[in-house]
Amino acid sequence: MKPQRQQRKRARASASPSSSLSSSSSSGPSLAVNGNGNPVNPSMSKFRRSALEVCASIPRGYVMSYGQVAKVTSSGPRAVGNAMRGNPYAPQVPCHRVVASDGTIGGFGGEGPGGPKSCRKMEKLKAEGVKFTIKGKVVNECFFVNTKDYESVVMPTQEGRRIVQQMEDNGSLMQGVEGTQGVEGGQGVEGTQGVEGGQGVEGTQ
Repeated sequence: MKPQRQQRKRARASASPSSSLSSSSSSGPSLAVNGNGNPVNPSMSKFRRSALEVCASIPRGYVMSYGQVAKVTSSGPRAVGNAMRGNPYAPQVPCHRVVASDGTIGGFGGEGPGGPKSCRKMEKLKAEGVKFTIKGKVVNECFFVNTKDYESVVMPTQEGRRIVQQMEDNGSLMQGVEGTQGVEGGQGVEGTQGVEGGQGVEGTQ
């Protein structure tokens, strides 16, 4: 009887790897695809894609704050800053149109506030028609959420979704270089630099 039991055990042991392999291959997760059936960037989270879609929905001549984008995406300003950092679709997805809620520019392109790239961010916004106060802050009427048009749209807009989807379709997964950069706990995050308890934090929400 013992030899027969040993034979049955060996048979089950040899059969189990192939059965588990077949079950995992048949029931494993499939690749995520966008509306055109093309694979999406597997390294990009659903939240980050949503944040970029909102960013791409901001019209030329207007801005949104990190807090305003966060409200649309049910997240926080810091999370939005991280999503914008290293934007893979710049400049088609205009991350320079996201600023601090008090209208200050913050850093840009890996530099802190006041650097040459930060000045470049302001110049890009000015070229698009964004107006600034004498203290270098975006005026309230240039915040998209303060316009009547914003009341009639659903964010992200279809155009914003289309732009991000088109970039994915084109395989434009290049390294982003035009992100606003701040400091949080010693790690670079996008956002306005501030200081609280010795740690850099994003400016007012």
